[in-house]
Amino acid sequence: MSEVAVYPARPGLSVKDLIETAERELASLGFKDIDEAADAALTLSGLRIESWEAAEEASEGDSKTRDRDTPGAFEMPANLHASGCRQDEEGTSNSSEESGQISTSAKRKRARKDKGHGQNSKRRALYAKAIAVASSAKPEGLPHSSQGYIGLEALDGSEAAPGDGLATKGPLPASAPKDAHPELVNLLRGNYALVPSDGRPTIFTDVEGRIISWRVGSVGGECGEARDERRNQNLLTAVEKMATQVKSKKSAGVPRGDHRWAHWGYSYGGGETKPMNKQQTRLERDAWNEFLSEPEYIEATKILHDSWQTWAPDVLQDYEECHQAIMLHDPSLDRVCPAKTGVDLPFASLTANLGPQTVCDKHRDVKNRANGGVCVVKTLGKYDWQWGGHIVLHELGLVVEMKPGDALFFPSAIITHSTIPILDGETRYSLVWYSAGGLFRWKDADFQTHVDWRQDSPEEYRRHQKEGELRWNQGWKKFATLSQLSARVSKAGVAS
Repeated sequence: MSEVAVYPARPGLSVKDLIETAERELASLGFKDIDEAADAALTLSGLRIESWEAAEEASEGDSKTRDRDTPGAFEMPANLHASGCRQDEEGTSNSSEESGQISTSAKRKRARKDKGHGQNSKRRALYAKAIAVASSAKPEGLPHSSQGYIGLEALDGSEAAPGDGLATKGPLPASAPKDAHPELVNLLRGNYALVPSDGRPTIFTDVEGRIISWRVGSVGGECGEARDERRNQNLLTAVEKMATQVKSKKSAGVPRGDHRWAHWGYSYGGGETKPMNKQQTRLERDAWNEFLSEPEYIEATKILHDSWQTWAPDVLQDYEECHQAIMLHDPSLDRVCPAKTGVDLPFASLTANLGPQTVCDKHRDVKNRANGGVCVVKTLGKYDWQWGGHIVLHELGLVVEMKPGDALFFPSAIITHSTIPILDGETRYSLVWYSAGGLFRWKDADFQTHVDWRQDSPEEYRRHQKEGELRWNQGWKKFATLSQLSARVSKAGVAS
C-alpha cells in the first residue's frame, strides 16, 4: 500500500473533496497517480537534487566532470512529505488551487506534462549521478558461436575459467570488508575490484566505454529504503509461497548450483522445431499465474523495463521486436508479464531459483542471447550482503555487492559469473529473466528451422551464414556509451 500524506480535517470538506483535490494537484504536476509522485520525490531525495530543473542543469554538458563521491549541492526540501506531497510548515496541504497562487516551479511542471520530456529529465539526472566502473573487456575476446547468437563452451573442457589459478597472496585493498567470505577475500587479493551497493545506479563498461552491464538499486533516502524493503519482503513472500506450489527441480553437482528452481515462459534451441512453452502441470500453471499477478512482481518488472530503457535502449528495442514478432506468430506462448498487467518485459523466460541458498559456481549461460544480449538477476532473501551473496563477473574482474532487492543486467552467455556463498542459516533466492539466442535465430530464419530455411531459400541461407561475425559486432554495438545516451536524451529534449 502506498504511503500518503495525512490531511487534517477541514470544515465542509468531505473525503471525496480531498481525493478530488489531490488528484487535480497530481495531474497539474504531470503525475498520473500518487505512486508516480512518490517515485519522483524519492528519486530526487536519493539523488539529493531538489527539482528536475536542477537535475537538468546538473547534467547539462557531457564534457563537464563531476566528483561522484561528493554529495550534491541540493537537499530534499523540508516541506516535501514522504509521500511526495508538498506541505506547508503547519503540515496542511499547500494547495495552489486554494491559495490562488501558483509557484514558478509549479508553472514549469505544468508546462511539462508530456511524459516523454519527464522521462528524459529523469534520465539526465541518472546519467549525471551514475557510478561508472570501467573494465578491459573486448568484444573480440568474449567466446561466442560462429553465428553470434549464443555463447560458446570449450567442447573438451580444456578452457581455463577466468580466475582459475588466481594469485591470492597480494595485499588486501583498504576498501575490503573486515569480515567476509574467504572466497571474496581471495578475489580481492587477486586484484578483483569490489563494487559496493549504496543505492546509486552503477554501470559497467567495456574497453570502449560501452555500457554492457548495470545494477539497479534502491531509490535511496530513508522513506525510499523503507518502501523498497517492504516491496522486496512482499515479493520474497510470494516466491516462498510459489516454492510450495510448484514441482521444483534440483540439479546437484552442476555449475548453476545445488538449489531448487522452476521455469516459466518459452524457449527454442534445444531440439524443438518451433518455440515451445516450458512444461507445467495445471496446478503449476495456476501457481505461476498467481505469482505473475502479484503487485510487487508487476512493480519489479516495471522498474526493470524502465532501467533497461535508460541504459540500453537499442538492446531493449531488439528484444521487443523479437518478442513481439514471435508472440504474433504464436499467441499461445506464455509471457513473463501477463498482458493484463500492462507491462511487457520482453524476455522469453523466467527462472525462479528457490534456494533456500541460491549460490552458483563459475559458468556461462551459453544458450542465452550472445550478440547484444543480456539477462537480469534480481536477488531476494535474508543474508548479510556484505559478507556474501555477491555476483562475480570474472572477465570484468568485478565482485558486485547484491543487497536483497538489487538487480543486475549483464550478458550471461559470454561473461563467466558465479556467486559468493552466504552464511549457514541465511536464505538467498533469485529471479532470472532471459531469452534463448535460438529465438532470435528462428525469427531471422523467417520463423522456421535452419534445416527448412536451407531447403526453401538456399541462397539467402548461405548469405546469412557468412554474416556471423558481422552479426556479432553489430549486436555488441547496440550497447551505448554514457555520452551517446546523454546526447540522445538532450536531442530528444530539444525536439520536444
